[in-house]
Amino acid sequence: MKIYNTFTAFVLSTVGTPSKDGKATYYKISLMDLMSKEAGSVSCTEEVAAMAVPMTNCECTAVFDNTYNPPSFRVTHVSQLPAQTVTPGGVKTDPVPASGASRTGQPASTGTPKK
Repeated sequence: MKIYNTFTAFVLSTVGTPSKDGKATYYKISLMDLMSKEAGSVSCTEEVAAMAVPMTNCECTAVFDNTYNPPSFRVTHVSQLPAQTVTPGGVKTDPVPASGASRTGQPASTGTPKK
């Protein structure tokens, strides 16, 4: 039996790990749930790993399949959501302007402390 689910998550990263014999590569996507703030890594297809954009919100489709032993659970599709969405902190934000200014209009911080 296959059970499909669609959910919204924040993509943290993707990674591909080669098998011990080097004949295959296994892919995982790290996601954060926007409501509970919990994060974890889930198996995914190579296409999902290529499509997922780290540090963005996306809509994911996952499938649980118990026809295998052990059962499998993997993300089978991701689609990036528009930039103005809810962040993991629960605050709606706009994308950072290309000018280098912060969202407040002030100059962006350089990360160096002022003397």
